[in-house]
Amino acid sequence: MDWIKDRQWSAIGQERERLAADLDTLTERDCRTQAQCGSWTVEETLAHLTAAASIGRWRWLRSIIGSRFNADLHNRRRLDEHLGGSPAETHQHFTAAIPNRIEPSNATWAWLGEVIVHGADIRRPLGITTTPQVDTVTFVAENYAARDFAVASHTTAKGIALSATNSPFATVLGQRCPVRSGPRPRHGDGGTRRTPAQPHRVRRGHPHGAPPQPLTNPGGPTSPTPKAGNRRESVEVI
Repeated sequence: MDWIKDRQWSAIGQERERLAADLDTLTERDCRTQAQCGSWTVEETLAHLTAAASIGRWRWLRSIIGSRFNADLHNRRRLDEHLGGSPAETHQHFTAAIPNRIEPSNATWAWLGEVIVHGADIRRPLGITTTPQVDTVTFVAENYAARDFAVASHTTAKGIALSATNSPFATVLGQRCPVRSGPRPRHGDGGTRRTPAQPHRVRRGHPHGAPPQPLTNPGGPTSPTPKAGNRRESVEVI
């Protein structure tokens, strides 16, 4: 089944619904928890996803120009618009945006990746083990490995061989190939260094989620720092 635009939008809605269900009992403490994407908290990351689901091309252009092309400032201003006065209100804002089919560009796969990536950034520190559907995250991972969009995922993936043991995902320089094996990297890592594995039941428990596991590397030692030429890297997995 081809990943036509309508299928991509359907997957975006499904992943938003699953994330909203995981967070329907978000507490003040949960909200203040550091997300796995830098300086944002869980609540701020959720508000960022609401902003991403609510801004079209022209408003996005006005915002980024008004921020003098400072992406951090642009993102901060937009997520602040969707922070509620309480965790429940922030959750309500996100839930209301679930059916939206709004995007600032025609790269719909990237907005699907946005939900998958930041969904993992939110879930992991809360100990929530829900992961996206295998075919969905394989599609996103292949796109991350094949092109640079927002992040230099293709550039980072150059010379790195990745393959998943639980999906057809396998790349070298953005091309499919049978190399390095392990569960699919957590959230599309053809270069973003995070990609989900097989879906399973939600489980709360470990305060920081399950510890990361490196991909197996029969071709040589792993290195977290890319070097010139062909490279092997350890990658976090769920």
